[in-house]
Amino acid sequence: AGGNAEGGESRALQETLSSFLDAVEQELMRRIQERSAAFYSALDALQSLAAEVDSTMAEIVAFRAKMRALDQRLVGHALRVSQLRRRRRNMEELHRLLTVVAEVRQTQHSLQ
Repeated sequence: AGGNAEGGESRALQETLSSFLDAVEQELMRRIQERSAAFYSALDALQSLAAEVDSTMAEIVAFRAKMRALDQRLVGHALRVSQLRRRRRNMEELHRLLTVVAEVRQTQHSLQ
């Protein structure tokens, strides 16, 4: 009779533990379901944000390329303007010197 009572207690304990396990599983499932919507919503937001970052990075790369091209064009024009100014000064100096030489020659002819 003693072994039978222990077996009954063992079964009762097993049933109690089994019902506790069922309760824990149900609670876990409930919490997972509650949080899964928030998790998938956060995942969608993260994927959307990653797509925006990729798009923004592509725009930045394109913008930098345009800025480099513009910078090279502007620097090229500024360099050309500088070269033309220097050439103009050289031509003006040459003209002045040729005028002086012509005056000297004219003076030489007048003296002879």
